[in-house]
Amino acid sequence: MSYTIRTQIEIAAPVERIWEILVDLDRYHEWNPFIANATGRIAPGATFEVRPRTDSGKRHVFVPQVTDYQEHREFTWTGAFYFRWIGLGDHTFQLTELGGGRVRLDHDERIYGLAAPLLYLFAKEQIRTGFNAMNAALKQRAENAR
Repeated sequence: MSYTIRTQIEIAAPVERIWEILVDLDRYHEWNPFIANATGRIAPGATFEVRPRTDSGKRHVFVPQVTDYQEHREFTWTGAFYFRWIGLGDHTFQLTELGGGRVRLDHDERIYGLAAPLLYLFAKEQIRTGFNAMNAALKQRAENAR
């Protein structure tokens, strides 16, 4: 059983610019209100560290692995919620060119595993709020980087 949190935004910028911002983990701290810090790189099979901001102030460190990678189009990282047997999340960024210099970002998290129902119940609104804030900040950064 899995649960999916979906967000979406349109961005008036070239897909290449949006992609470069998304895969530059070392600069997330400059613009990303959802992820306080990230280190490493987005590449097929790569692992890296992500530290999301939380309402509680608790510091969580995730070490996900890139499980899908299609340059300028989509990437997914898969990470565990504390331990793999508790729950896993597939965090996907998908870029779709709409024409006229516009791109749609679909930004989703699929939660699955033993505790998926509880993780979804207790974290879905915080995740959705964080994703929407991240999407808006990405839009601003990409559109203003002319």
